[in-house]
Amino acid sequence: MTSPSPLPDFIEFHNTPAPEPSPAGSGWILPRYPRSAYNTFDSPGFLTAQESTGVELRFVTQARHLRVFVTALTQDSEVAVFKGDFHHLVQKIPQGSVQCIHLTPPDLYDRVQPEALRHRFHPDVWRVVFDRGTMVFNGIDTFGAPIRKPLPEEKPALRWLAYGSSITHSTRNGYAHRAAALLRVDVQNKGQSGSCYIDRAAADYIATEAEWDFATCELGINMRGTFEPAAFAVRARHLVTRCTTAKPGRPLVLITLFRNAAHHLIEPDAATAKQNAFNQILRELAAEFADRHVHLIEGTDIVDDLSCLTSDLLHPTEYGQGRMAENLARHLQPLIASLSP
Repeated sequence: MTSPSPLPDFIEFHNTPAPEPSPAGSGWILPRYPRSAYNTFDSPGFLTAQESTGVELRFVTQARHLRVFVTALTQDSEVAVFKGDFHHLVQKIPQGSVQCIHLTPPDLYDRVQPEALRHRFHPDVWRVVFDRGTMVFNGIDTFGAPIRKPLPEEKPALRWLAYGSSITHSTRNGYAHRAAALLRVDVQNKGQSGSCYIDRAAADYIATEAEWDFATCELGINMRGTFEPAAFAVRARHLVTRCTTAKPGRPLVLITLFRNAAHHLIEPDAATAKQNAFNQILRELAAEFADRHVHLIEGTDIVDDLSCLTSDLLHPTEYGQGRMAENLARHLQPLIASLSP
């Protein structure tokens, strides 16, 4: 079995910029932001940034059997495995001990026309996809077979970074991951449940360290209760300024607050007023920076009906996440059509 130290260079660690040695033992924690950034996030953002939602282990091997060893550090979780774009299995990972995921290649791949198996990813690419909670990669055993990272031509050409609240963070089946499949792009999920405060360190990381060809920023819902419009404006402007300066010419898409109960109250309250103010700030920023490829999508066009939501009238159902993905993909398609890889 491969040693858990040093970090193996034959695996691509997607959506995790800096895997860290686990303080709980062998292996590497897979956070979605670097420690240098998340250590400064407002609480509880430093915790949600360490969750591994949408992190992937990607590799190519012709091994007939292989074992991947992982640990759920903070809560019970699940791991989904894909062969190319095709769902292979889901395994529950109970918290606290190293678990073995045993994999064998699907037999039918050898009998199907290769072009029928190619969507975003080459069918030879194994993808181990993590869900909620902080996960640890402990090692991999290919029983002596060669193993390597995927080549650029075996992956999507365009890279999308999705930043936002719990609605973006969601799960590996959330709207960002579904829309990425529809658009045939590669997505990095940088959502932060209950803690999308546009922290300066988050904005700086997204702008200067993260690699993306276009980005979406769903902003405001987590700040509605505790931030005034002036503070929201300062943080949103910093994000837009940093991204357009560090990555000139790359589309940055601001998304106003998704449809929620506050849009439909019989008697509008403070939350309605606050989100209206936030939305206007985003509209004005998009107009001001339009010549720097900043775009605006109205959140009410993405969550186009309250039936997309659970009874809290805020968080989408599974059906809602799918509908959001279709709506967002339709809006993003013309914005990214001219992008070169």
